[in-house]
Amino acid sequence: MKCYIATVTLFLSLFGGTAWAQDVCPDSGNAGTVQYATLYLRTDDTTCTAVDGTYMKTSSTAYDVDIAMEVTGHCQVRINQCSGVPPVCQCVDGPYQFRYIGATILKDNGSQLGSQINPSNLNNIQLLDTRAPTGTSSTGNNWLNGTYEGIHLITSSTAWSNTTCNWTPTSFAASLTVNAVKCEPTFLETNGHITHLDPAASTIHVYLPTAMSGASTALHNAVNEWTSALSGTGVALDVVTSSCGTGADCITVTTSGSLTPCGLAQATGVDPDTGAITAGMTLTIRSDWNTRTCLPPSKGG
Repeated sequence: MKCYIATVTLFLSLFGGTAWAQDVCPDSGNAGTVQYATLYLRTDDTTCTAVDGTYMKTSSTAYDVDIAMEVTGHCQVRINQCSGVPPVCQCVDGPYQFRYIGATILKDNGSQLGSQINPSNLNNIQLLDTRAPTGTSSTGNNWLNGTYEGIHLITSSTAWSNTTCNWTPTSFAASLTVNAVKCEPTFLETNGHITHLDPAASTIHVYLPTAMSGASTALHNAVNEWTSALSGTGVALDVVTSSCGTGADCITVTTSGSLTPCGLAQATGVDPDTGAITAGMTLTIRSDWNTRTCLPPSKGG
């Protein structure tokens, strides 16, 4: 009899009560998970907004880098609760866990722009926009291109709460590429069509005269980038040192002492119905090309 009582007492002390985590319950899953960010590069007066890949002339004009972003989604942690003797366990839903926006860092070519952008409240902001400040007091970061010609890769990295559901990754990003040039490019049109290389020409030769051999390295680099940018169009370019003629498959590099911009591309023959160049392509650069640089070797400012 005493042994029986002792056994019951031990059973009650081990398994009695209202909660006992026997097994780990799976979370109920993530619902409606969305995160996005869009970057905007605008003049201070908001009259001009750059699109991804745009070209702009270097100047002292002040720009704003703005960001609009949103996160959504929630999850539930499930809890294993047990009660009774012998214990009966079941998984029950815990409280909802919501994702919220954290701090954002903006960078230009890896260098941070100004201060980080913070939401007005770390515990309930799912929509943030610096253009007409929503969810934040920040009006974006200032950006100047006047000290650096070349490619600007503007990026953002935004943290968000991973909650007890341990969402991964814990941040998301966006990017915007801007090309700053000393000479602002102007694209020619023919009857409303942008004047362009003819894909039917397949390989287009760029003729560099011997007198301009000092530009060979720069031209090869430019042609390689040009060919890469034209990937998938059926057009490729190469550099030749002998005249390739005046057809649609030849561009002749020449110089001019009266040229105001850095360079000028022209053609004597253009298809009026498509804008495709058919003949007489020349790439004219300034006669002082060997002493003038459009791309400094390092970033300033």
